Amino acid sequence: MITKFKNEDLRDVVDIWLQSNITAHHFISENYWKSMLPEVETMLPMATLYVNIVDGKIVGFIGLDDNHIEGIFIHPDHQSKGYGKDLLEYAKNIYSTLTLNVYDKNVRAKKFYLRENFEIVEESMDLINNEKDLVMTWSKI
Repeated sequence: MITKFKNEDLRDVVDIWLQSNITAHHFISENYWKSMLPEVETMLPMATLYVNIVDGKIVGFIGLDDNHIEGIFIHPDHQSKGYGKDLLEYAKNIYSTLTLNVYDKNVRAKKFYLRENFEIVEESMDLINNEKDLVMTWSKI
């Protein structure tokens, strides 16, 4: 079940954010993600968040800033079960266009978004982590 984030979800959402980033971004130091926790704990409640709840437990969430996907985060124990696709479909039903950024080395995420009809429209460098960053877009046909 997908539902809007509630403040009491914050601890679970922050944990999912950290665990999924460490797993997905093996090319970035784990310490970087841990150092971002205080900022993330402050910023997450300000974004539009939808959580995916399975058997009473949050397994993942999507963060949006208008039609820009800040990220889809699925706990590593629950990945490859369709929960990220469900969250993406939820966002596609709200917006007629979506954009996002993904690291080029995050091959799994890049393949997922390409499979979901996103297109790469721009490449740049994330100067903080010195990694190639891709801008991807999707539009309803």
